[in-house]
Amino acid sequence: MAEKRGLVTADEVARFNDNQVRDLIFSEGFSTRADVTDTSGRGVGLDAVRATVESLQGRIEVASTRGQGTRFVLTLPVDLGSSPVLMVRALEQFVGLPMLAVESTQLARADSLRLGKRRAHLEHLGQLLPVVDLGARLGLRASAPPAEGQPLLIVQSGGKRVALVVDAVVGDRDLVIRPLPSEVREVAAWQGAATLSRGELLLILRPDWVVSDSEKVTVSAGSRRALVVDDSLTARALHRASLEAGGFQVHLAASGPRALERLAADTYDVVICDLDMEEMDGTELIARLRDKKETRTLPVILVSAHDSPSARERGLESGADGFLSKRECAAGRLLAEVLDVMSRRGSRA
Repeated sequence: MAEKRGLVTADEVARFNDNQVRDLIFSEGFSTRADVTDTSGRGVGLDAVRATVESLQGRIEVASTRGQGTRFVLTLPVDLGSSPVLMVRALEQFVGLPMLAVESTQLARADSLRLGKRRAHLEHLGQLLPVVDLGARLGLRASAPPAEGQPLLIVQSGGKRVALVVDAVVGDRDLVIRPLPSEVREVAAWQGAATLSRGELLLILRPDWVVSDSEKVTVSAGSRRALVVDDSLTARALHRASLEAGGFQVHLAASGPRALERLAADTYDVVICDLDMEEMDGTELIARLRDKKETRTLPVILVSAHDSPSARERGLESGADGFLSKRECAAGRLLAEVLDVMSRRGSRA
């Protein structure tokens, strides 16, 4: 058929291998139909398919066995596979939720909330749904009932539903969700990460983690308390997971000023702080802590993305009790360092 249409010569066909013969079906103008109709026989079908796939930096392959059938395989870049994500904010932190898990959104109203001693519930379509404060669930603040008019998301996963309290609903996005680095892949809260239009990283929550009963994870009144200060959400999640595995109650702060606010309102047994932050770096935060009687002896461990002698020296000279690179933290060294520093501080007290 390709010869009859003048696409190849008999000599060329004689030299073709099986793959080259099969590729003839993608040639412009090739058709197996003898007659041309309005819908077939024009030779623009598979030619157009291949042109479209290649324009997307993909490829198309065909395998055929006489008398059995033909298989077409289309390979496209992973970036083309996007998922609808709802972007929300808790305090200053932006996160994403898969849209498939969000049934609806509404504003909190006093007449639909049922406030109990331990937690609040939302009356929704004849059901009482537990109210979960996203900011508290992420360790950014203490849990509190939603304010009048505060956004609520009805989130479902595995047959469970909760009313998720957020500070703002930013909007929906079609985003490519990629797996987290292996060092933090086991952190329960996060499904993956996506990149926004300006290159910002957006972490995507796991719906099953959002609806899981956080009340099951109880913290005794005498448990140790840690404050993690880092402007990287990924680093905060990693440090939190490591410390909670060691029995710590962990609160998070995304900047030095936010950490000082938390320290003024609460007490902690140890602070883990990033060395390099834009608004207030780790050395300045330590200077502020050592200036105050209440926090002068508070153990502080600095962490840094730079594992250089100069960074380590700078951190320890600032008055830090310990120094770790983020690579060491990812390798599981943080908890041991925290316990060692607290032990040494306790023996000097």
